[in-house]
Amino acid sequence: MPPDLADFFIKFLTEEGDLVFDPFGGSNTTGASAEALARQWLTIEPEKDYVEGSKGRFLDVELQAL
Repeated sequence: MPPDLADFFIKFLTEEGDLVFDPFGGSNTTGASAEALARQWLTIEPEKDYVEGSKGRFLDVELQAL
């Protein structure tokens, strides 16, 4: 999913601090968008390879926090 699409729906349907739930995590585009938009998030993904791959989406967030 393109990040702009996730951003649009998260902004449209939630406010800062709300919880965004994604039952089909995949590469976690939704979680990364929610994080960037100051939302809490929870996702489910049964495929370990997708979970491992999605960690790269959060490297920039970790570096900004330092």
